[in-house]
Amino acid sequence: MTEHIATIILNYKHHQETAACVENAISFGVTSPIIVVDNKSPNDSYKILLNLSRKYRNVHVISTDANKGYAYGNNFGVNYAKSRFPDLDYVVIQNPDVRLISAHTYSHLMAILQSDDRVKLVGSVISQNGVLSYEYSGWSLPSKFYIFSGFVRGNKKAAFSLAAGKWPMSFVDVVAGCFFMTKLDYLDNGLFQNTLFDEGTFLYNEENILAFKLKKLGFREAVSLTDFVSHYHKPENPSYTETRTLFKKISKSNIYMLKKYYRISRFDLIIYYLLHFYQHLVLFYRYFIGRFLRKMVKKIIKAG
Repeated sequence: MTEHIATIILNYKHHQETAACVENAISFGVTSPIIVVDNKSPNDSYKILLNLSRKYRNVHVISTDANKGYAYGNNFGVNYAKSRFPDLDYVVIQNPDVRLISAHTYSHLMAILQSDDRVKLVGSVISQNGVLSYEYSGWSLPSKFYIFSGFVRGNKKAAFSLAAGKWPMSFVDVVAGCFFMTKLDYLDNGLFQNTLFDEGTFLYNEENILAFKLKKLGFREAVSLTDFVSHYHKPENPSYTETRTLFKKISKSNIYMLKKYYRISRFDLIIYYLLHFYQHLVLFYRYFIGRFLRKMVKKIIKAG
C-alpha cells in the first residue's frame, strides 16, 4: 500500500451512496488510504460507515465535530491524513456521487502533476449523468461582472476554456471540486496556512477560491483529457422555500469571496444586494404569479 496519496470522501446523510463510492474505488484497485469523513450526519451514517473500515484495511472512517460545510469537512479529512501518514504528498478530493471508470486514473493524474512543477491540481473530464460535460470539468475564474450577472442569466459555469498544455493535459483556471488530485507542497505558504479550502464558505465557491490562490502564487490547474469519471448528480425539483434557501447560501458564499478576494467596494456590494433582491422577486413570480397565470390561461383555452 502506498501512503504517499490519500482519498478524501465527504459524507452527509447519504451513507449508501458513500459506501458505493468506496466500493467502486476498491474495485478499480485503489489500495492507498481512503478517508471517509462523516460531516456530523443527523442519522446513523457514521456508525454504518464504520463497517467499511472493518471490511477494508485501507479505509478510515472519521467524523467531524459539527457540519460546517464542504470546505471544513474536506480539510478535516486532509488534516487527518497528513497526521496519520507523514509521507503524504497527494490527496484526491472525491464527492460520494462520483465513480471511477478506469483503474489508471490515479496514475495518469499523478503523472501529470509530476511532469510539470507549475501544475498543482488536476482533474478528469466529467461525465454528468452519462453525458460528457466539459463545462463542469473546468472553467475560467469568474470575474466580478460574471458573478453579478449570474442573477440575470442563472447559475451557470463560465465557459470551459482549453489552453495549450503537454498532451493529454489542458490548462484551465478552475477544476471541478467534485473530483481532483492535488499536491500538498504549497499548503505551507502563508496564503493557505496549511488548509486546502477556505472555511469561510459552506458549500459554494470553494474550488474558485482555491484556484484564485493557486493562480496568485503562479501555479496552474489542469484537466486530463484522456481520463473520465462519472458524476451521478440527481435531478431535483426543489420547492420555493428550498430554492430560496439555496439562493441565500450561494449569495452568502459569493459575498464572502467578493469581499475577501475581489476586494469589492461598498458601492459594488450595494449593487450586489439589489441584484440579489431582484433574483428573489423573479423567484417569487416564477413559483406563484407565473404558475397562477399559466393555470388561468389553460382554463381559458380549455373553456374556449
